Amino acid sequence: MTLRQKLFVAFLFMVIIPIFLLGMIIIELIVIRSDESIANTVEHELMMVQTGYQQQGEAVKRGMLQAANTQNIQKAIWQNDKIALQQLLQDWEYIHPQVDLWLITDHQGQTTSQFAKNPLLSKCLKDGIACASVNYPFKKDANYLEIMAQSAESIRLIKTQAEDWNIDPDRIAVMGTSAGAMIAEYLSYWCDMGIAACFADQQPKYSWFLVTPIKKGAPALILYTRSGTRNELHHPKHAKFFKRHCDSVGVKCELYGTKASGLPELPADLAIEDRVTEFFAEQWKQHGPTKSTIKHIE
Repeated sequence: MTLRQKLFVAFLFMVIIPIFLLGMIIIELIVIRSDESIANTVEHELMMVQTGYQQQGEAVKRGMLQAANTQNIQKAIWQNDKIALQQLLQDWEYIHPQVDLWLITDHQGQTTSQFAKNPLLSKCLKDGIACASVNYPFKKDANYLEIMAQSAESIRLIKTQAEDWNIDPDRIAVMGTSAGAMIAEYLSYWCDMGIAACFADQQPKYSWFLVTPIKKGAPALILYTRSGTRNELHHPKHAKFFKRHCDSVGVKCELYGTKASGLPELPADLAIEDRVTEFFAEQWKQHGPTKSTIKHIE
């Protein structure tokens, strides 16, 4: 090796490589601090949203308690005046748009009128499918597995109260959006809950581990993603991953989306809400004769 080559090697090891390594370390530190800053900002915003919803919920509850004592509302409930009650619900929804589902019950606890802002909830109620809306803790209060495990209590409660609520415990389907989709899949495939079908809307990133227990005989799954390929959190590939796995193990699975997502689209005259309720009905039929009638809520 010539002197020139030796000097070059020495310069490489003593100057260039240390500078490169130092640069990599600085970049990594910047990325870590940036991630921490983003995480703290998101956590702060989520806490603000949660606090806001709690305050709104308390305000709505106080307003509802006051409204329940007014003479005209009590009269409409006793006379089962569905037209007046339905108009009342629509007025309340306009005043409090953050509420997804409004119900009015009579003195016996029976639902006399309902209004659902969510199209799928509205479709389910019109088809005589009883619905239960389940909340879950924020990540600051529990980790993902704890959140999903806590949600299982909702199914246990429904099964415990099935007779009183006129619900067939063998005909329960679950559905959710994004994080809610993960919880629905957890209840369907990780818990022995007797779930008949699952609808996962906007399958999110980091949910791949949920396919682990899915095998032949597991509940049927229907997936829907409207987001395009630029949305990394709800990228269509996440739903495709579940579809491929279900197909490989022989579990019934349907996958739909929008033009933006590049996934198979439903016919123009068939909305996803219609297909989901049809899908649920198809799976419930496979569970034999109905044990109890699901009350139709008008």
